[in-house]
Formats: sequence, C-alpha cells, structure tokens
Amino acid sequence: SPEILIWDVRSGKVTRTLTAGGVTRALVYSPDGRYLATSGDGGTIILWDAATGAEIRQFVGHGTTVERALAFSHDGRYLASGSMDRTARIWEVATGEQIRQFSGYTDGIASVAFAPDNSRLLIVTADGTVQMTYTRLQDAIADLCGRLSEDLDPATRARYAITDPGPTCAGTEKP
Repeated sequence: SPEILIWDVRSGKVTRTLTAGGVTRALVYSPDGRYLATSGDGGTIILWDAATGAEIRQFVGHGTTVERALAFSHDGRYLASGSMDRTARIWEVATGEQIRQFSGYTDGIASVAFAPDNSRLLIVTADGTVQMTYTRLQDAIADLCGRLSEDLDPATRARYAITDPGPTCAGTEKP
C-alpha cells in the first residue's frame, strides 16, 4: 500500500495518513522529531512535516530503490541515503540540495549511519563491504594530502588519475 500510517501508541489510533505514491522501503524520523523521511522503489526520498503530514520536499537523484538506507545526521541538518544504484548521497535537509555523492561500490547500499559528531559516514553494501568516509570534502582532501605528503597540483592529479580540478592541499592542515 502507498499509505504510511502514523499511530498514537497510547490510544492505539491512527493520527495521520501519508500517501507516498508507492511502496515505502525505508522511513526515519529526524532527531528532533520535526521531520519524517521516506523512500521507495523509484529512488525518490520524500521529506514530510511530522506534525501536519504535509510533504515538504523531494530529494531526487538516485536511479533506483532506496531500500533501507536512510539516516539523519545527529544535528538533523543532513540526510544520508543509499540506493540499489550503488551510490550513497548526503542531502541538506533545509534546501534539498545534494552535497556529496559516493560511488564505485560493487553492490547496492544496504545501510548508512553518521558518526556521533557527523564528521564521517558509515556505508554498508549488500555484499557486506563496510566503508567509513568523510562527510565533508575538505576533510577528505586534508587526509589525502597528509597521506600523499605532496600537493594536489595538476601534475600530481594526472599521476593519480584525479580528473576533478578541485581544491589543492595548499592551506589544509595535515592530520
């Protein structure tokens, strides 16, 4: 059924019905209880106002099912999602903007979870692969720069087949 029923556990009665438009595969409340995020077969994630049941926005980008992999950051500012399209994404809740995408996995994403300080994202795939990655690109670059012990100038980028002309190591603190 495309309906999501919200129950009052004290009274045992349905207090709200949300119409998701398809089968719901995952749902999660924000830490403050203001929002409910749901996902299903089409890859679209819907953000709902938990108090009114009104749809606030949709997060569109996954190519297929977001089965179980949904998680709010501990401060509620971000939503992580993982899909059978073999990508994980981080979205800004306030705007719906996708701010990070993680790809290159050999199987669909089964679960995602933020570290307690929101600095890293745990990604688990259906084949059992587990990866911990930085949520902020600048933290990942600082870590990489520390490991390389050199700058990410154009020559270094070419040597490591990095095609993104993004930030360099200049000005980053090495861990």
